[in-house]
Amino acid sequence: MSLQAAPWALITGTNGKTTTCHLLAEILRDKRSCEICGNSGISVCRSLLDKGPNVMRVVEASSFQLKFSRRMKPDVAVLLNLSPNHLDWHPTLRDYYEAKVKVIRWLLAECALVFNAGDARLEREAGRARCRRMSFGSEAESPGVCFKSGRLVIRRGANRHVILRFRSIALKGEHNRRNVEAAAAAALCLGASTQSIAKAVGAFKPLVHRIEDVGAYGGVSFVNDSKSTTARSTAAALEAVGKNVILMAGGIAKEKRYRDLVPELKKRVDRVVLYGRSAPFLDRELSGFDARTVCSGFEEAFRAAAAGARKGQTVLLSPMCSSFDQFKSFEERGEAFRRLVRKVRTSS
Repeated sequence: MSLQAAPWALITGTNGKTTTCHLLAEILRDKRSCEICGNSGISVCRSLLDKGPNVMRVVEASSFQLKFSRRMKPDVAVLLNLSPNHLDWHPTLRDYYEAKVKVIRWLLAECALVFNAGDARLEREAGRARCRRMSFGSEAESPGVCFKSGRLVIRRGANRHVILRFRSIALKGEHNRRNVEAAAAAALCLGASTQSIAKAVGAFKPLVHRIEDVGAYGGVSFVNDSKSTTARSTAAALEAVGKNVILMAGGIAKEKRYRDLVPELKKRVDRVVLYGRSAPFLDRELSGFDARTVCSGFEEAFRAAAAGARKGQTVLLSPMCSSFDQFKSFEERGEAFRRLVRKVRTSS
């Protein structure tokens, strides 16, 4: 017997899980109670004890949690994307990927799988699903959800239905378009109306520590993306912010290679300020980008970034490393950045 009576969704992937979870929950809350659980929010067991089985739930699942899970049957499973991550814990990249996609094997005919059709590995894995499927991020498959010409479009066979335009959404960047598509597709699978989707997406604000605008002082903008712990997530942040960026990056490197980020730095970044335990390693990896400053501590790096910033530039904290050399969590790191920005405001 299932302890969960109301429909529930499981969301996993390398990037975008928390934003997609919160967005999906906001869509569902337009009509009924919904709680966020798992890797984001409270534990599923605590939620069941406190709220009972008749509340809808959106569960964020990490690779660590899925690795040791033997069986689950969400009404909707969402696979956002796959890229190398957590190789300091998983013995191989294959082990990491398999932990993420194993949920597909658990889905029965009455379930639904929402997957990123722009991710070749996920598209292949989705082909093995025994349940109904809905894609996002590409027009190649129907049914699905995608942005086309700046509009969020639902595809159902030959029919196309426009929900809203991307310029009306507060979330920045191509990666957040994918998050919106995924949340909308999952919501449709759970019976949400297009009106509920448009209402929630239009009102949704970026979560803290995720490309969060902290303020602009003296013509310099400050953006907190402390959640970034990979080169890929930092590349997404740079795409969202634009150009004329002073990038703060550092901590404990989770990847063995960062040099592939150099072309993106050359397009969008004026200067990189590196700090923390992995600063010497990052300095070598990013040697193809000339404007680099190496600092030891986080506050020293912030002062170096802010002191050199001029009107029209953006100081972006997007560390592409874990925080555990100088902080207990990415949240603590982001709060430190916000606190330092407030000092700039009070002194300007």
